[in-house]
Amino acid sequence: MFRLKGHYFAIATIATSLVLKDLFDVWDFVGAARGLEISPIEYNPPDFRRLIFKEDIYYYYIIFAFFLGGILYMNWFRKSRLGYQLRSVKDSEDVARSLGINVHWAKIKTYAIATAFVSMVGSFHACYIKNIEPEDTMSLDLSILIALMAMLGGAGSLWGPIIGAGVLIPLKSYLKEWLGAQAGLVGIDLILYAVIIMLIAAVEPRGIWGLVEKVRRRKRN
Repeated sequence: MFRLKGHYFAIATIATSLVLKDLFDVWDFVGAARGLEISPIEYNPPDFRRLIFKEDIYYYYIIFAFFLGGILYMNWFRKSRLGYQLRSVKDSEDVARSLGINVHWAKIKTYAIATAFVSMVGSFHACYIKNIEPEDTMSLDLSILIALMAMLGGAGSLWGPIIGAGVLIPLKSYLKEWLGAQAGLVGIDLILYAVIIMLIAAVEPRGIWGLVEKVRRRKRN
């Protein structure tokens, strides 16, 4: 997979997730398709081990801490040696190799860092809903939604994926409630996602943040 380039690499990661989902659906050790459930034994809140609190506001503070930690780390990561290497790899892998960059290991290290963040937030998610199953964490529509957040907001920028999430998450909830539940158009949200991807590719490949940067450059000039 790490030998692939550009969009092929992104497609391969999604395909890998679907293969793993099929394996987890039949793996009894992790509960198969039913997943795993956190023991409903009664504990006196607060229980920091199982993240059980009296009020939901504490969950907000926890996820907000994850958010701040991620922002600070990404801001540092962009200016790190690996961050500059990835920008070179993104522009041209052949040129990056000619500069002495080990493209293969750069991808592996980046993938490991991203997986570490996902595993921490995923552990919080499991404790919050008290259950975790393959369909909830590894489905195709979820993978597409995550990729689309970065594409819509602006992949490669700090604030782009945050903007994309701020637009798509409310839109996803609205589409499921209105088009899916009331109008009976189940699956129409995936079609709209495809339309958004085509529009972004045609109008502004750098997404919303790319439009913001264009407006800022015009004002400076």
